Amino acid sequence: MGIFYVGITDTKWFSLLKEDYKKGKLSKYINFWTLGMKKFKALEAGDLFLFKLHNRKSTGENGEIVGGAFFSHYEILSIYDAWEKYGRGNGRESLQVMQDSLKEMREKNNLQSNISIGCIILKDAFFFDKWIDEPIDWNKNIVSGKKYYTDEQVGAELYRTVWNCINGKYKSDEDIIAEIDTEMEALQLEGQERLELIKVRVNQSVFRDRVLNKYHTCCLCKMENPALLKASHIKPWVASSSKEKLDVENGLLLCPNHDALFDAGFISFLNDGNIIISKRLSSMDCRCANIDPSMKISLSDANKKYIEYHRKNVFFDEEE
Repeated sequence: MGIFYVGITDTKWFSLLKEDYKKGKLSKYINFWTLGMKKFKALEAGDLFLFKLHNRKSTGENGEIVGGAFFSHYEILSIYDAWEKYGRGNGRESLQVMQDSLKEMREKNNLQSNISIGCIILKDAFFFDKWIDEPIDWNKNIVSGKKYYTDEQVGAELYRTVWNCINGKYKSDEDIIAEIDTEMEALQLEGQERLELIKVRVNQSVFRDRVLNKYHTCCLCKMENPALLKASHIKPWVASSSKEKLDVENGLLLCPNHDALFDAGFISFLNDGNIIISKRLSSMDCRCANIDPSMKISLSDANKKYIEYHRKNVFFDEEE
């Protein structure tokens, strides 16, 4: 089992270090410094430490993973010693700027002034040209970072993506869609036939695997044979952007029966997960289709924007 850590980075810190990295001027050791002085115990020397942006729509940050390094050691230093030892490796262009940043952060967090800082020392940093999407299980209440394990689903997928990115093999969702579009152009298909084949290819590429890994069983009836389960887009494929087409949060794992009902708008869900059933279905239809008003699914916050779209644009509640 491997362990790695995803730490939330200060954008100024990241931007300056990436600039030095691109110029070939980044030092071997950098300082991921913190306000507190609680010892960092999440990693052992040599373990992977990833840099993650905040999720702030106002600044265009969407929580992406932008680079990483390898943990060396932890130490407590005065801000003066930290500057003397690591210089621009502290992610600031001068001691004065670093002091001003520290003062601003302490005032913002109502912390007492202290000349010492906690220093997570990292080595051999790297930065991505193509950023990696925020982990699907990331909680917005996380303040500093989170430990991941490579023997768990999310950790394993993220770890593979990071190494593919390092080795130049990483493909973003947009890249995957563009490749599929190019492939379909080469086949010279037109209209609905082309759209349907692209949809099949999208599902075959990564979307079904992502949805299957997240849910494992039908969200409604708990059917568990993967050969019988379908990855159903919540916001219809044709209405989704390239990113949405492959977003696991835009998917539900459903048995063929419930997939057909959901896709045709006969059923949908409230934001609390409770099922809503179209008036177009009779009580006999419901019994035969194995649905009833007591059914409920679990929805994440990220699912809900897609469910709202489905409820407003796909679900049809009027009798024919």
